[in-house]
Amino acid sequence: MQKTSFFNVTVFKKTAARFWPVYAVQFFFWMLAVSNYKNGDFLGINGLYIVSFLVDFVFCALSAFCVFNYLFGTKSAIFFHSLPVRRESLFLTNYTAGLLFVLIPKLFAFLFALLLTPAKGTWDVVQWLLLGICPMVFFYGFACFNMLITGTFFVMPVVYTILNFAAVVLETVTRIIMSNLLYGFDSYDVLLTEFSPICHLIRHGRAAGVSYYLIIAAVGILFSVVAFLLYRKRDIENAREIIAVPGLRGAFKYLFSAGCALILGFMIFEVFNSFREFEPFGLWVCIVIGGAIGFFGVVMLMNKSFKVKKREVLGFVIFTAIISAVFLCFATDAFGIEKIVPDTDKITAIYNDPDIGALSTERGSLTAEEAKELHRRAISEKGDTGNGKAYFSIEYDLNGYSLYRRYSLSDDASRPGSTAELIREMSLREDFSERKYGWLNGAVVYDAEIIYQDNYYYFNKTDWSKELSDLADALREDLKKKDRTENEDDDPIWIRVGASFTSKDVTEMFRAIKGDAAYDAAMALIKYKISVTD
Repeated sequence: MQKTSFFNVTVFKKTAARFWPVYAVQFFFWMLAVSNYKNGDFLGINGLYIVSFLVDFVFCALSAFCVFNYLFGTKSAIFFHSLPVRRESLFLTNYTAGLLFVLIPKLFAFLFALLLTPAKGTWDVVQWLLLGICPMVFFYGFACFNMLITGTFFVMPVVYTILNFAAVVLETVTRIIMSNLLYGFDSYDVLLTEFSPICHLIRHGRAAGVSYYLIIAAVGILFSVVAFLLYRKRDIENAREIIAVPGLRGAFKYLFSAGCALILGFMIFEVFNSFREFEPFGLWVCIVIGGAIGFFGVVMLMNKSFKVKKREVLGFVIFTAIISAVFLCFATDAFGIEKIVPDTDKITAIYNDPDIGALSTERGSLTAEEAKELHRRAISEKGDTGNGKAYFSIEYDLNGYSLYRRYSLSDDASRPGSTAELIREMSLREDFSERKYGWLNGAVVYDAEIIYQDNYYYFNKTDWSKELSDLADALREDLKKKDRTENEDDDPIWIRVGASFTSKDVTEMFRAIKGDAAYDAAMALIKYKISVTD
C-alpha cells in the first residue's frame, strides 16, 4: 500500500530558493532593529516588540503572497495542480516554506539580541521571542486565509489590510457619527481594539497579556485550518475573481458596502460643509452616497463590467432601506441611549464652570448621587444648552466597561432647572470649600503658575520649594475663611497649582483677590521673580 505524503521536498526547495529575497530583506530590517536595541538606544524591549509586530504584519502577508500567488493565475494554477502532488501536500509544503520565511529571520534576531544583551536582560529577550511567535502565527494564518478567499493580485493585500483594521476604524467612525446624532454621546474611547490585533498589540505591547497572545495564536491556527480546507475544494476557474469563494461573495458585497457607507459617508460629510446645515438629514444623505459608491463599485468589479443587473439595483434599495432604518433609530434615540443613567457608585464625574472650576467625585467635591443628579439635569437640557460655556462630563465604570458622556451647557445659573443652577446651589453649601479643596490639606505642591494681568509666571519645586509651600499655606488659610464663589474683584490673580495627592497628580485653578493671603503671597512671588530676573 502506497504511503500518503503530506510534504514534498522538491517543491519546498524550489519555493525556498525562488523567494530568497524575502529572507534577505527581513534579515536587513532585523539587523537594524536589534542593533539599535543594544543598551536601550532604540526604545528598549518595548521597541523590539513594536518592530516585531510591524515586521510580522507586513512580511507574513508577503510570504503568504509569494508561496500561494500561483492561485491568482489560471495557467499557473493549472500547472501546479497538474503536478503529481496531492493538494494537501502542496498546501502544507508551501505553507511551511512561507512560515519559515518569517520564523528563521526572527530566530536570527533573537540570537543576535542575546549577544548584545547583558545577562540580567536575557529573560526579556526570551520572553519577546516566545510571545512574538504568537502574532506571527496569527498574521501568517490570516494572510493564508485571505489568499484563499481572494482571486487577484491587487485584492488580497487590500482585503488583508482592511480586515486587520476594520474593527478599530469602523468603531471609531461609528462613535463619531453617533456623537453627531445622540445628545451627550462622545467618541471617548475605542473598545474593540482586541479584534484588531495589530492595533491592540502596538498600543499595549507585552502588557496585552499572555492570554491575549495565546488567543490570537489559536485564532491564527484556526485561520490556517480553514485555509487548508478551502484549498482542498478551491476551483481553478475561480482564479482572477475578486472573491474566489462563491458563497462569500454576497456577504462581502454587503459588508463592504456597509463599511463604505460609514467611512466614505463620514468623509463626504466632513469635506462638504454644506451638508452640516441640514444635519442630521445631511449626514444621512452622505451615508447613502457612501454606501452607493461602495455597493456599485464592488458589483462592477465582481461582474468585470459597468453593467448593473436589475436584481442588484433591488439589492441596493433593500440595503439602503436597512441602513436608513438603523440611522433613524439612532437619530430619534429609539433605544433610549441618551437617557441612560446607570445605577452605580463607580463614577468619575467632572463639572467645569468658568467661575467654580472643576468639581469631581474623585476628590470628594461631589458624591455619586450628586453626580447622577447633575447628569439627569444635563440630559433634561437637550436642545436648550444656552451659551455652551460650561461643560459637564461623567464616566461610569460598569464592571470594566466605561460609559462616558459629555455635555456643553450654559453657565447661566439664573435659568430655572438648569445644571448651572443646581451646581450653584451645591457651591453655596457651607461645606463646599472643604469638599472641593479639602485635598489641598494633604497635598504636596510641586509647581505653580500665577496669571496676573495677562502675564504668566511659572514656579517649580526644585527652585522655589519654600515659596510654593508658603503659597500653599496661604491658600489653605483663605479656604478656611470663606466661600470662594463669593469673591468679587476686577483685578484678580489666578493661581494654577500642580500637586501630588494620595499618589495622584491634581491640577486646580484658584482665584485670589486683594485681602486674600494667597493674593499677597502671589504678588510677593511675582515681584521677587521679576527682581531676580532683572
